Amino acid sequence: MTARNVTYSGASPIYGGMDAPGGGGGELPEGSPAWMEGAQIGVWGQIPNTSGAGTAAIDAFSGIAVKQDTSELFIMLAGGHGATYDNRVVSLPLLNDAPSWVLRKASSTSFAADSAYYPDGLPCSRHTYVGGFWVPERNRLMIHGFFGTEPNAYSGLTVDGFNPATNQWDAAGTWANIPADRGSYGTARGKNGRIWLRGGAYYDPITNTYGDTGLTNWVTTYSRFPQVYDPSREIVFNLQWGDGQGGGVDSMVCTKLTAAGVQTHVTFNASAAYTQFLADKSPYAGMAYDPDNDRFLWYSGVGSAAGRVYVITPNSGGVWDMSILAGAGTLPASPAGGSGLNGRIHYIPALKCIICLPKAADNIYFLRTA
Repeated sequence: MTARNVTYSGASPIYGGMDAPGGGGGELPEGSPAWMEGAQIGVWGQIPNTSGAGTAAIDAFSGIAVKQDTSELFIMLAGGHGATYDNRVVSLPLLNDAPSWVLRKASSTSFAADSAYYPDGLPCSRHTYVGGFWVPERNRLMIHGFFGTEPNAYSGLTVDGFNPATNQWDAAGTWANIPADRGSYGTARGKNGRIWLRGGAYYDPITNTYGDTGLTNWVTTYSRFPQVYDPSREIVFNLQWGDGQGGGVDSMVCTKLTAAGVQTHVTFNASAAYTQFLADKSPYAGMAYDPDNDRFLWYSGVGSAAGRVYVITPNSGGVWDMSILAGAGTLPASPAGGSGLNGRIHYIPALKCIICLPKAADNIYFLRTA
């Protein structure tokens, strides 16, 4: 197969010190776009002309939402504290042969400081971290709760829905606020579509109600982020340093949580990678589950940890393995200032690849997993 309209970084199709599953290129998923042609399994590539993040303020501690049924990336309301009032929505259609960012909803033109909504009724910009999820049960991209508005990091429990068919936000109050005793912002989408909130509570999109696991100590017991759903074990896995945001408890918090709310802590076998992980103390990380190889990929890109992607290999027990993704050293650093990766790494089912946007100035990076 001849490479067309695509650039690559790295030179080794190797995963965590082992040969990549399948090796080499192999057959791409049916209907794969031109930018994937010639891509090798286990080698980071770039999608040309995708830098800039549609001028959304993604570097401001913000993330990407994925509409899995259409393989579209969405950046919504990114900005906030010390960055911008701009609350635009942009998207990137990954199934296009040459995808480019599309403005789906322009920014408001009048603003209100530290407010959930601007004078035009649209939701405010904020640090979205890992929040923002496609909720097919409600036919909406949804953001539950917020933290980090412009200019003073105001927080709140409002819930907002964006309709990608009309490119409009639902009116304020369409969705009930998160109950005051149910946590704060959304961090992961798990079994039956549940959106887990920082603190152990969840939103059920089927019943449009909230539930609570009773996990109240979110620093030492539960975690903020990153946390990712593993459908093979039906668990939400959490791995972060301190409180997940570069402060709080100066120790690793690593747990797995079942849909029933049963939480257990996970530890790791000794390895050079685990020793390095403990030394990095990387904040604001992002993580994706790779179902093709039954593993998690974890990346922060802050400081000396730039380029170092950690591979977490789960099992049915409580002691897992950790390695470093070989050949991944050319993945760029996350933004200067230590804001990390947050929710900018995801698995794309239709394309069998991991996508990653280290920072706005970069193209979208991708890693074939099968």
